[in-house]
Amino acid sequence: PPTRPPYPTLPTPVLIASQPTPELRALLERQCCNAWGRIEALPRFPAGAISKAPTGSRQLLVRFDAADALGAADARLDAFKRRLLPSLERSLSAGKEGQTILFVPSYLDYVRVRNLLRAEDLPFGELCEYTPPKAASRARTLLHQGRLGLLVLTERAHFYHRHRLSGARHLAFYAPPMHTHFYAELLAMMHAPMSATCVSLFSRLDLMPLRRIVGDERAALMLSGSEMSYLFQ
Repeated sequence: PPTRPPYPTLPTPVLIASQPTPELRALLERQCCNAWGRIEALPRFPAGAISKAPTGSRQLLVRFDAADALGAADARLDAFKRRLLPSLERSLSAGKEGQTILFVPSYLDYVRVRNLLRAEDLPFGELCEYTPPKAASRARTLLHQGRLGLLVLTERAHFYHRHRLSGARHLAFYAPPMHTHFYAELLAMMHAPMSATCVSLFSRLDLMPLRRIVGDERAALMLSGSEMSYLFQ
């Protein structure tokens, strides 16, 4: 019979993810402790997804301050009210030229944004993972026909359905997408990608997705610099 090793058998958890997240990092550090330590193999991002965005598109990344993870959701909603909501209101009054897609990665954040837009009495369409097929088709049709000024889209809805969204001139990210290729993918769907505008909110807690979008060096500069907004063209 095989002999037992002279040391106790230790579990060896393995975490594999195409998009590393803070949640996975916390799980690794708090629940996957091992007496033999751990090994991490993380990719580097010299350029980021922004290098694949349509040439000529105007991309503005706006930083806001969040003290900690507990207050990040409230800080992001407050930044949205101050920095993005006024421009969305102006876009709604611009007709077809102001059509905008608002991308919200988290469903919980989507609910907060939806409630805010309703409280402000702003017309918008919804496209989330729980939207019925008929309602989703109607929202896409209205956007294509120029009759819908604002469409709120969640990341899970785009991940599972990959709806072809045509007609929008502008794109706004409530937070950086976890699936980085969605950034350039959605910009390419704009009515005129070469002249589209894109605005994104980010904080220091968005380091991981931000690295994948703008690259390692630029992400570090954007999080430590004194400027609160960064323009890429």
